[in-house]
Amino acid sequence: MLRAAGAVTVTAVFLVSLAALSPDPGRLAGAWPNLRDLLAGLWPPAFTGDLLMAVLESLLMALGAAAAGAACGLALALLTAAGTTPWRPLSAVVRVLLVVVRGVPDLVYALLFVAALGLGPFAGFLALWISSTALAAKLFADSLEQLDPLPYKALTAAGARPWQAFTAGTWPRFVPSFTGNGLFVADLALRESVVLGIAGAGGVGYLMQESIATLRYDTTAAIVIAIAVVVYAIETLARIARRHLL
Repeated sequence: MLRAAGAVTVTAVFLVSLAALSPDPGRLAGAWPNLRDLLAGLWPPAFTGDLLMAVLESLLMALGAAAAGAACGLALALLTAAGTTPWRPLSAVVRVLLVVVRGVPDLVYALLFVAALGLGPFAGFLALWISSTALAAKLFADSLEQLDPLPYKALTAAGARPWQAFTAGTWPRFVPSFTGNGLFVADLALRESVVLGIAGAGGVGYLMQESIATLRYDTTAAIVIAIAVVVYAIETLARIARRHLL
């Protein structure tokens, strides 16, 4: 009964949301000529040295922020997860803080740091660091809570300190999740760095915005291809890491 009610509710919400968008099948039928002109402008992609350097800047900015975010996120996850937190009220406070931080769009952080520090990739790095930390903390905490807590509790009951119990009883089983989630955070940070570049926070985002505004879709296509290749490389690395760590 409850499942049927949930299915009906979801279907009703979908239909109401679709109706609120005022769908027009006629517009879809006549959209092909415009789409065809756009696709024709995407080829051939125009790769340049400046574009590749901007992509490299976005990659370094994202990887640096993801690495720093993973380190800080792990510390926050240990304070948040039910099996490792030293104090339950502290866990609740940290969870609320992480939800608030994740609720703020990355572009807002970028605008704040650009206003405070000026244009450049350092502002984007700081913005991505904050968002990566909050996301990594949530993913790591969820992974830690899915692990069997008995080895950790047995070691602490035997007199081991919390960090010793975590290192010996939890960390070896947590490494695959830590690696996979960390690379996932890097993946998201790279794609988000493109958006932050529009606000002047470094990376390839400014070039993409400029190419779209000036109808240079061949440059836009080159940027999309370059980002897709890098994202695919990160996903391949994550798949290889899981295969060797699981």
